[in-house]
Amino acid sequence: MKREIKFRQPIRNKNGKFIEWFYWGYIDGEWIQWATQQNGLDTRKESQQFTGLTDKGKADCYEWDILENTSGKRGVVVFYDGCFRLQIHKGETSAHYITMNQGYMGNKTIIGNIYTNPELLTT
Repeated sequence: MKREIKFRQPIRNKNGKFIEWFYWGYIDGEWIQWATQQNGLDTRKESQQFTGLTDKGKADCYEWDILENTSGKRGVVVFYDGCFRLQIHKGETSAHYITMNQGYMGNKTIIGNIYTNPELLTT
C-alpha cells in the first residue's frame, strides 16, 4: 500500500483565528513546501500528519482529529509510542491508548480537531 506523506497546517489571520487548512508534504508524487504566512504567524508547529487511515465516510484522518464512534464516545488521534493511537481520557489525569488500523476506523467519524473544535472534548 502506498501512503502519501502529507500534513495539514492551519492558516490563521493576524488575530490567530483559523481561516483554512494548507496541505503540504509528498502528495501525488510531488513535494509541496509548508506555508509561510504573510502575517508573520508561524503555524508549522501546529501541522498535523496524515495517518494513512480514513473514517467510515472515507474522510482522511489526521493527527489531533477528534473521532466519535456510533455510541457517542470520543477520542483524539495522537502519535504515541511509535504509532497512531486513539487517546481516550479516563477522568482528568489518566488516558487509555488504542492502536488504530483501518478495521478499527469502521465505525468512527471525524467530528473535528483540537485546534478548530476544542469544545468537542468538553461535551
